[in-house]
Amino acid sequence: MELGASQYATAFDLAPTAVKLPVDLIAFTAEPLSNKNALLHWTTASEINNSHFDIERSYDGRTFEAIGEVAGNGNSQHQIDYSYTDASVSKVQNTVYYRLKQVDFDGAYEYSDIRVVRFDAVGNDMQLVAYPNPMNDELNVMLSLPSGEKYQLQVTNLQGALVHQKNHVFSSGLHTLDLSQWNSGVYIVEVISDRGSEHIKVMKKN
Repeated sequence: MELGASQYATAFDLAPTAVKLPVDLIAFTAEPLSNKNALLHWTTASEINNSHFDIERSYDGRTFEAIGEVAGNGNSQHQIDYSYTDASVSKVQNTVYYRLKQVDFDGAYEYSDIRVVRFDAVGNDMQLVAYPNPMNDELNVMLSLPSGEKYQLQVTNLQGALVHQKNHVFSSGLHTLDLSQWNSGVYIVEVISDRGSEHIKVMKKN
């Protein structure tokens, strides 16, 4: 299942249907603010034994650090909205990654999916992000478009050869590409829709 930065979806790992998750997370978004702060919103439909949420941040999409904590509501069967403003973003970083670590009172925990904030993409419709960059065998591509909009995701090498191309209808915006068979080098990831196109360069290591 693919999840995107602008979509409402269950973001904590799915469990077998016979097991009820401690926290039912139905929304998690992150957006840039004009003052180089980032605003995080998330919503739970129900909570069981929920102590708190750790807010974790990364600048490379791999290594995360806890930057804050928001208290949970213990046990709840109604919708609860949460928010957190990150006012300590490095001024030299344009791409920031966030995730939630939901912690129970007994110490058990689960991670949400990652959300990406691009400060250099403020005002751009697609907000195209690719991470980690450089990468090894897997690349995550994230974009934002209106729900239901058609677009094409394609990847070419520097010689112009097409190595990946697929048509999509926007629902989540997160794509994970398997690069294990690709040669090392620089590639261009491009998204094309009726509103235009946006591209980003990525590098595959050996």
